[in-house]
Amino acid sequence: MYHKVRAEVGVGSLLTTRILERGETPKRKARTARLEVRAQRMEVKPPHERSHLPSVTMNVVLVEEVGGPGDGTDVSWLLPTRLPIGTVEEVSKVIDYYAARWAVEVFNRMWKTGCRVEEIQLETQARLKNCLAMYAIVAWRVSYLTYLNRTCPRLPCTVVFEEGEWKSVWLVVAKRPLPKKPPELAEMMRLLTQLGGYNNRAGEAPAGPQPLWIGLRRMADFSLAWQAFGSKQ
Repeated sequence: MYHKVRAEVGVGSLLTTRILERGETPKRKARTARLEVRAQRMEVKPPHERSHLPSVTMNVVLVEEVGGPGDGTDVSWLLPTRLPIGTVEEVSKVIDYYAARWAVEVFNRMWKTGCRVEEIQLETQARLKNCLAMYAIVAWRVSYLTYLNRTCPRLPCTVVFEEGEWKSVWLVVAKRPLPKKPPELAEMMRLLTQLGGYNNRAGEAPAGPQPLWIGLRRMADFSLAWQAFGSKQ
């Protein structure tokens, strides 16, 4: 008798529970999710119409949220894997890898779409590698700033921005005299993402990476002008 993979692993014994902090996105509010974890090694048979194919043996990890909001954002992950699942530590590693997938996808999007690395045309392999490495740093910085803005919004902006960067953006966007002390990171990021086309309406979640990377490109020009021409501010 055939059983579906999810149903089979779902009736298995509970391996462990864990807590996962879920950040705010346009589709959900930030929350702490309590997860139940099950894992099983099982043999998966081919479908009837392809019965000539061999069975496949795989490790499967099932992660389900307990007491979630029930709004379609509850955690429910079925993770086939070749990684070992013999211990709680090994299963936790599988979950950690999967939980990091979105950050990896965002980085790749910035690297490919924002930096347009697929369009680079250079004469030698060495030059191409150097260019890709430089743009990887750019993509990392955008990811890092997006993360800091959502987790540590009250940091002083001088932690990540030079004087010429935040002051020039402040004067261009805020159109007010410079404050006596540097603004918080969240305020600076609101100004910066406005340069990238973000509306920053009241109640909206912090901006994502796309308006940020556009704003950073414009900020670079303002900063160069600040350094070249100086300011009496």
